[in-house]
Amino acid sequence: MQLNNFLSAKKVELRSFGIDLSPSSPGLNIFDKYQDSLAQINKLDPTQRYRFEVLKEQYIQEEEQKKKEREEQARLEEEALKKRKEEMEKQLAARHEKRARMNTMDMSTIPIGEMVDCPEKYDRIVAECKANNTKWTDTEWPANETSLGEHVKSRVVEWRRPGPECCLYEGGVTPEDIRQGALGDCYFLSAMTVLKQDRVENLFVGCKPDPKIGAYCIRFYKNDSEEYVIVDDNFPVGQDGNWAFAKSTEVTEIWPSVIEKAYAKLHGSYENIAAGKVQYALSDLTGGAPEEIKLEPAQNNPSPFWEKMLGFYQSGYLLGAGSPSNERGDSAVSQEGIV
Repeated sequence: MQLNNFLSAKKVELRSFGIDLSPSSPGLNIFDKYQDSLAQINKLDPTQRYRFEVLKEQYIQEEEQKKKEREEQARLEEEALKKRKEEMEKQLAARHEKRARMNTMDMSTIPIGEMVDCPEKYDRIVAECKANNTKWTDTEWPANETSLGEHVKSRVVEWRRPGPECCLYEGGVTPEDIRQGALGDCYFLSAMTVLKQDRVENLFVGCKPDPKIGAYCIRFYKNDSEEYVIVDDNFPVGQDGNWAFAKSTEVTEIWPSVIEKAYAKLHGSYENIAAGKVQYALSDLTGGAPEEIKLEPAQNNPSPFWEKMLGFYQSGYLLGAGSPSNERGDSAVSQEGIV
């Protein structure tokens, strides 16, 4: 595999030395292709063989450096996730303390603005909006730069609510609905695409969501407990006039934007949900136990890995995938064609 990757990555340089190691026959499997390449390498003249070995050694060093950079990037990401988790646990502790105090009181006597986000608060918001024929505005997590985050605010020119033609779902929920915006939360959006319609609908709790009211209560899971987040439908808008962050391919459908906003509010800002891992997002969305399986150890003996993944699939596990971050973003494509 290493030889095959080298020949593919350095094809142009090799040909500049008069070395063309294209397969002698089409359709060879990876093992026959390897033997074919070895046979051709052994036929190189001394000068070509020397240049071949120098280039190969250079390639090995480059790959080793890339591996070190990936490991360092992974370490930094793990540190960032750890810090984010610590901050989240502090926020959750404060929420739980506030919730505990609420449980000792008569809910109907507590002003809505002083209640922690929960289904009871959401039902009161809906009832009040219906009685006054108004849309709800979230004053606890307002449409401002603090909710966006320091490094994200420049990507937003305004906040705007959907027009009357918009709805929560347009023709059901499909993975193709979701489009990433100017926020690096592809891991979270990837997790959302894994959920089927029933799981997406199960995220919404309380009264049936009504776009005329513009309030939504979303259920997440943290540390084995349910966490409720209530958001309005006032979304950030980018310079192109469209939603700045998660959006649907159906322009009148808003469920991806609602769930992303709720996840951002849970973490304190949109910036705080940039970068992460799909397994943790799936856990937050479903309450399941996350597991991470790295592919590199399996590349030289893929059969056991394949059997394990097939067993997971047949058992109905929710499966997501991710690749190492790259400074070129989605324009970085591996030799195997993986973004």
